[in-house]
Amino acid sequence: MSRLFVSIWCLVALATVGLGQAAVLLGQSEGTFRFVPADVTARLHEVEVSLELPVEFERAAALRDLGLDESDVIAVGKLSYGDPRVPAIGILLARQDTGLGLWVDRNRDRRWQADEAAAAWGSSGTQWTSQLVPALDRAATVDRAAADDSENGENREQPGDVLAAAASPSHDVSAAYPVCFRYDSATGQLFAATAGTREGQVKFNDRECLARYEDRNANGRWFDADDRLFVDLNGDGKINVISERLPCQGMRTIQGTLFAIAGDPLGQTLAITPVLEKGSLIPRLTLSESEAQVLSIGGTLVSHVGVQVAFDRVDQPVEVPVGRWYLRDLWFEVRQDDEQHYRFKFLRSGGSLSVEVRDGSESPFELLGELQLSATVMQVPGGERGGMLSIHPTLTTETGCYLSDARVGRQAASEENRLTSISQFGENPPILGSSGFS
Repeated sequence: MSRLFVSIWCLVALATVGLGQAAVLLGQSEGTFRFVPADVTARLHEVEVSLELPVEFERAAALRDLGLDESDVIAVGKLSYGDPRVPAIGILLARQDTGLGLWVDRNRDRRWQADEAAAAWGSSGTQWTSQLVPALDRAATVDRAAADDSENGENREQPGDVLAAAASPSHDVSAAYPVCFRYDSATGQLFAATAGTREGQVKFNDRECLARYEDRNANGRWFDADDRLFVDLNGDGKINVISERLPCQGMRTIQGTLFAIAGDPLGQTLAITPVLEKGSLIPRLTLSESEAQVLSIGGTLVSHVGVQVAFDRVDQPVEVPVGRWYLRDLWFEVRQDDEQHYRFKFLRSGGSLSVEVRDGSESPFELLGELQLSATVMQVPGGERGGMLSIHPTLTTETGCYLSDARVGRQAASEENRLTSISQFGENPPILGSSGFS
């Protein structure tokens, strides 16, 4: 077995205790760009909502609190909004006397309360909107901080509690975005869309141009590969949604010049900079088990100024602008003994080791490095119940990522495997449960 396989399946203690105060989930403070809400008539870019509840969601108790039972339920779902390590938001669509109603677990306490009913959006009776606060995206914090690091390239920020910065007065904890939900009765599917854009200006070719971010995968982060940028490249004061659309990663030739596109997941800043010097990174994946065969792989490299470049193979050069580079996300599928398949997904959590790329150089980049099992602590409000403190095990890598998903199976990696946990209170019997991947 490789060190990866051996390290993943561990039992880690998880404790849950009552709290008197609710935790604060971080949103985004306003910067160069501002959020502009969409009109109810706007055509929104939707994504399908996963039709299952978050792990350990208190479904039965929540239905009782709302005066509903299982016969009233039409659909349930979950939506990750902000940092994916924070518990997903549970969604309920149910019948009520006045028609269909939608409830969104905005405070992420794994229950629905009456005041979490979503407001009607339009007059169709099948669309609703709810104000959601994205949990802190730690990778964005690291990206912005990295530019101020010392010349040795070491990142001063260390991994820790994803919500630890919630008490910092430098963050705007009140920011929330309207998210529109739609129910398609023909298919039984729920859809979600961030109902608005972040708009501002960016300097391009020595002039200030209109620009906007679109959160196309409705996850409260604005610079994923699925998101889009629109920039008034020709300076006519308007944005052409076809010819002036840019991807949220990598380099792009515009008007005959190669530019690097640098943004951040908070959608606050943007830079489009000519690439004058470049080198190459060579992604490498080292597994200690000689019989393990990597079947497929993919990921994203991000620079200290926010440029993102995707890769889909190892041991092959990836051309990038000069600077310090980190691993933002990684997934790969491995086969062992011709039958057993494994699939792993890692996301960046901060405290990353960087690789320096100089002009004309080729720099090896070890994607995983050493693995370490640690824990993160989250405080989740619980309404009248006070709240909850959860300690979640986290498998982290030397390159600053954490395990976010793992699957195993014969012929195909299809069966979900989670880090498990044991919780015990006083002399009560131990409880074996699932802690998720975060």
